[in-house]
Amino acid sequence: MMISLPPKPAAQVCASLQPSVQALVKIPLKIKSAEDATTDDLHQGEAGYYSCTFAAASGYQVTVILSDEKSFKDGEQRYHPLPGFGDRGRFTDGSIHFVDVMKGKTFCEVLVGMPDDQFTEEWTHASGKICVAAFGVR
Repeated sequence: MMISLPPKPAAQVCASLQPSVQALVKIPLKIKSAEDATTDDLHQGEAGYYSCTFAAASGYQVTVILSDEKSFKDGEQRYHPLPGFGDRGRFTDGSIHFVDVMKGKTFCEVLVGMPDDQFTEEWTHASGKICVAAFGVR
């Protein structure tokens, strides 16, 4: 089976996204991992797939996932609407915070593994802005 290479390598996408993420987070972050559909076994061959994890020395991290093969339904339990980002957005604030945004056929998810006060603004809006930036760097 031949797997087509993504248009840009994951390392390039994550490096392009890092300044946008860092601008919204108070603590310094470095790229911990950069994966795409050729390097992530669970998402092998998935169209438009990228995963970038940005981590601080303290262990706090933010993971950004993009995919052209995922979507979500509005009104799912435990999620709340997050208007103003992409075509539609939602968030949930459990032990790990999630923000999901759709723009056209592209899905973005931000997983927040840090306290809310580490963002320069409210975490849901910061995460929505991260997705908007991610759509642009792909």
